[in-house]
Amino acid sequence: MIAPSDRSRQALFAVCLTLSAVGCGGDESGPGPAPGSVPTTVVVTGPGTLVQGESAQFSATLLDQHGDTITETSFAWYSQDSTVAYVSQQGLVTVKKPGYCIIYAAAKPVIGSTLILISDAAIATRLVVAGKPSSLSVFGNKAYIGLTNSDSTLILDIAGERVTGSIRTGPGGVAFDPTGTRAYFAHSDSIWVLDPGADTLIAKVRVGPSLRMPLTSADGQTIWVLSTWFDRRQLYAVDAATMSVTDSVAVPLSTDRLVLHPGLNRLYLDGDYETEVREYDASTLDPLRTWSLGGRPNGMAFSLDGTRLFVANGQNWVDEILLSSGAVSAPKPLPAGGFDMVLSPDGARLAVNAGGYVFFLYASNLALAKTVVIGGGAVGLAFRPDGGRLLAINVNSWVDFIR
Repeated sequence: MIAPSDRSRQALFAVCLTLSAVGCGGDESGPGPAPGSVPTTVVVTGPGTLVQGESAQFSATLLDQHGDTITETSFAWYSQDSTVAYVSQQGLVTVKKPGYCIIYAAAKPVIGSTLILISDAAIATRLVVAGKPSSLSVFGNKAYIGLTNSDSTLILDIAGERVTGSIRTGPGGVAFDPTGTRAYFAHSDSIWVLDPGADTLIAKVRVGPSLRMPLTSADGQTIWVLSTWFDRRQLYAVDAATMSVTDSVAVPLSTDRLVLHPGLNRLYLDGDYETEVREYDASTLDPLRTWSLGGRPNGMAFSLDGTRLFVANGQNWVDEILLSSGAVSAPKPLPAGGFDMVLSPDGARLAVNAGGYVFFLYASNLALAKTVVIGGGAVGLAFRPDGGRLLAINVNSWVDFIR
């Protein structure tokens, strides 16, 4: 039995009043339990997940203290919140908007319930995966998904919207190089080199402690990777041909994300709790500019022409930095804190994950275009190459393809 919220307690109270007054709407003169049979449990069955707008028939069974079915029982049906999911007195549930809802069935004097998750109609496909996704990298119609609680990296066929296999690696972050002929996986103190053609591990090189977030240069010759080792956080540059460290620089303690400008030789790191975004020369790792944005900068994306850097903030806004002048536009509010951001291939839309939501913004003015309820917690986003759907990996062990 799920612990009821305030709303569900009210629904439960209403059920109890109805039971007392009308006996659940059943015919009290009809057949009752067999002698010695005590009504004990109501088992409610139906789909655990539905899509917004769908209907499904639920059923209920009354059991006695022995687990035997008590037949010819009438049930009164109730919804925790009829604005989310409506249930008829025949047990037909119609879901109206995304979220969670408890459906109750009552047979005097017993009440049973079941919880349903209502998915947003914008979610075209939801893939349940083994493990908790933590990182996502896409090349063409292939994606690698790193997991936090597994020794595997999942292989995803984007066009077919299905998992096709896995590579034994370890928990960590993964990135394809620009040619798609190599992928780099950062785990523990090493970079693992993967062959995406054969989906096999071909090399493993120690770089530094607590590695995460690998990133490759536009020519594929350099790999940058962050070390998040306590108070000694470093940004390393690694030669992709020799897999040797060529340079490193200390970075702020809360640095969490790393992006490369699509045209300029510049790296950008967010500062998360330090409220800053920092710019570095990608060749020398020399620090260049710093922007103090307040809040918690958590994700970055460039405009299609590379003139603007968008920054998602965990304190419910988006910043826009004009890179030529360094000016920062007035923050644009978000309904919830953003934790990652990606630009659509045509440059028209930005997608921002905000835990249980994905917000779509117009890149031209950062106005909110659409909100998609996904539940759980999104931790990585990527558009399909044709821009038709957005991949959102979820720490609650699923992957969504969003229209």
